[in-house]
Amino acid sequence: MDFLDWALVCSFGATLSIYIVYLPVLKALTSLTHNPDARSSEKTVRLPNLSVIVPTYNEANVIRAKLESLNALSYPKEKCEIIVVDSASTDNTPRIVKEYRKREVILLEQGKRMGKANAINFALQKAKGDIIVLTDANAVFDFDALDKLVRKFDKNTGAVLPRLVPDGKLSFWDRAFYEFHHLYKSLESDADSVFIVFGELFAFRKELIDRIDEDAAADDLEIALTIRKKGYRIRYSSDVEAKEKVPSRQKEVRIQRTRRIFGIVQAMVKNFHFFLNPRYGVYGMLIFPTHFFQMTLGPFFVFTLLILLIEKLCMISFVNLQLLGLPLLVASLVLLILHFSVGFLEKAVSLVCNFLATEAYMIIALVNLIRGKKYNVWEKMTSTRNGTEG
Repeated sequence: MDFLDWALVCSFGATLSIYIVYLPVLKALTSLTHNPDARSSEKTVRLPNLSVIVPTYNEANVIRAKLESLNALSYPKEKCEIIVVDSASTDNTPRIVKEYRKREVILLEQGKRMGKANAINFALQKAKGDIIVLTDANAVFDFDALDKLVRKFDKNTGAVLPRLVPDGKLSFWDRAFYEFHHLYKSLESDADSVFIVFGELFAFRKELIDRIDEDAAADDLEIALTIRKKGYRIRYSSDVEAKEKVPSRQKEVRIQRTRRIFGIVQAMVKNFHFFLNPRYGVYGMLIFPTHFFQMTLGPFFVFTLLILLIEKLCMISFVNLQLLGLPLLVASLVLLILHFSVGFLEKAVSLVCNFLATEAYMIIALVNLIRGKKYNVWEKMTSTRNGTEG
């Protein structure tokens, strides 16, 4: 084997290991450890006091529907306070929220927009609940979602998150992406703790979080890492679904993915003490390192593999092409049959293109992190807020 062959094998092995092999290894570890805490039944009897925090900035199109749905929750009203912290909205968001003061909705207004993390810290100072529930203004979930999340808490659980379900005009990639993340979170929760968390709906013990880093682009992951550092686990409640509006504009897709990846890598670099640290069990020895490699080295392995494969194909001689003629013809016919029967080719192309685009966004996020860029104040995704203003 020459250098090109070795490089091809190594890049293929690395890509396979951090993206594919991780899942069966995690499954095997889960079967071996039989973690009783991760698999425990719902034991909570006394429902704790909750503080539901909704950070807002120009959410007039969706905030009325959000508050109506929160008021309709099955969780006992006397045990659930609703706090809207508004970061200097320039639309009618504060006016709409004020209409709900008689229904025990608390409005906290900030004079200047300083980012979501700053808004959360502001709300945490006022919150009285034992459990904090963070939720985005455009996130939708069932009336009994909070009851189900709360009942997942036990003495070793610091946070619980639901299953995130995409909403809107969905591509095959969108559906596959969320299903893949569902599988990841299920296995990680059973083995130790979920790694990736998002702010559409996220519940955690207030006593574990005094404040969060206001430079954090991924405030939800910052909270999760702090909780795991204190010895508590983050569990996944797949029976609770929170709908996330998927951006319909390609520019917004790029901005959202780059920003999220940036926040994840930023949080991992800050909390690198988890890396291969046996103190944190499976989380420190497998879950954190795998995600770190996926977000940092993974894109370079993927594009190296792609370049080497293209180069290898270009080196095939005309004679070899002749020898491969019949197998290639048969393979082409099979692909055509699959394409016309189930749209196989279209789905395969969509998966490959979106996967490569995501890897490219990772590289962009890494460059932005090295350059010292900050995302504590986000650009609003207008296509995910297409409700009717009240």
